[in-house]
Amino acid sequence: MQASPVQTLSIVYRRVEITPYLTAENLIDVNLNAFDFDWSGVRLDTATGCYQADDADQDAARFILSLRVMVKNETGKQCPYRVDVELFSSIAVNTQLAKDRREQLALVNGLAIVYGAARELITTITSRMEYGALTLPGVNFQDQAATAHDLLSPTAP
Repeated sequence: MQASPVQTLSIVYRRVEITPYLTAENLIDVNLNAFDFDWSGVRLDTATGCYQADDADQDAARFILSLRVMVKNETGKQCPYRVDVELFSSIAVNTQLAKDRREQLALVNGLAIVYGAARELITTITSRMEYGALTLPGVNFQDQAATAHDLLSPTAP
């Protein structure tokens, strides 16, 4: 085993809103169950951001990431919970890697780390709620690498 070139320095929760889905009568839906929940047909939204934490003159090694995960339950299949969780993370990427490779790893691997933290938080909180523990589906952030330069500006969220 060896150390990853991406290291998490901190993860901060900015928003944590998780509420059970309720019927029109303001009751729980007895047909919903978070255990073994099938995510197909559920709209899972994410918003991401990434920018260099180091000065532009420096050889960037530190990045700030933002991730917001939302299940609004407005369209598509109903999820047992409405979810709105937002996180910020500071990560460091090994400076021995090429700069463009560092940016790609910050996005793809860094966001995967932050998503894992959101996933664990949601499972922990919902484990004591009406429908039981909800585990977000596995995802990957490879598509984020294609938009890296759009996300790496200081005005990113």
